[in-house]
Amino acid sequence: MFYKYKSFNNFEYLLDILLRERLYASRYHELNDPMEGVIKFEGVIPNNLEARWKGILNELRICCFTPDDSNTLM
Repeated sequence: MFYKYKSFNNFEYLLDILLRERLYASRYHELNDPMEGVIKFEGVIPNNLEARWKGILNELRICCFTPDDSNTLM
């Protein structure tokens, strides 16, 4: 079993999840944790790879779940 935490601040989004049986996946730049998506790399990243990674992050969507019903980070 996995858990998805959702705030009651935007109740219409919660209703959408329940009634339409779908989940919202946030874009990377909408995430509230500045360390999400950060990759630690030793050495120099070639410019073409850095630009490619930024392009991937701009298109990536993320939906978070946890198997722990008492996960304080969620």
